[in-house]
Amino acid sequence: MLELRDAQKTIHLPSGAALELLQNISLKISPGESVAVLGRSGTGKSTLLGLLGLLDNLDQGSYLVDGYETTTMGDRSLACLRGEMFGFVYQRFCLMSRLSAFQNVEAPLLYRPGRKVERRRAVCAALEKVGLSERAKHKPDQLSGGEQQRVAIARALIHCPRVILADEPTGSLDHDTGGMILDLLLNLVKDTGAALVVVTHETQIAKRLARVLRISDGLLIEEKL
Repeated sequence: MLELRDAQKTIHLPSGAALELLQNISLKISPGESVAVLGRSGTGKSTLLGLLGLLDNLDQGSYLVDGYETTTMGDRSLACLRGEMFGFVYQRFCLMSRLSAFQNVEAPLLYRPGRKVERRRAVCAALEKVGLSERAKHKPDQLSGGEQQRVAIARALIHCPRVILADEPTGSLDHDTGGMILDLLLNLVKDTGAALVVVTHETQIAKRLARVLRISDGLLIEEKL
């Protein structure tokens, strides 16, 4: 369970002016729930995702993850919780160009305890889930955009996260490939029971998720599409 209570986040513009991106937002996200976050560019969608994933800090308010208050945690505790709970999927894939698909997926496991044979088994299973077993040795520039995003999803899932946070995961893809990626994410959520939060500006993408939220003028509003 993720729970924001009266969350506030302000950024300071180069002009010196303050912009309140999030104003007294309260939000609960349960296991197995799929949530879309809509909004224009600059309204704070990615900021909200960063706060949920413990990549950023609240200015005011409270954030509980499985009942634990995160605003009082130190950096090391936050990093451990982030690594255990969350898997991140980005629009630009963020793959390492010199590494193969297998090595990109394996990378998060290199700093965790475990034997090499166990890592290999986990990576092969993750690549199989996204249908890329036969492309394991290929580097990113040898893969299509949809294949690169599937590698990024396999990497996000390699440690069996309980929450998947996706920032415009279909934004760099054509319509058909984007639909395939969303199918993949929704099926993975169904199979694993993880929560899924997708930031998007596309209404058609948002419609496919169980719950739709919109950020506007610093407020978070639930919508029916």
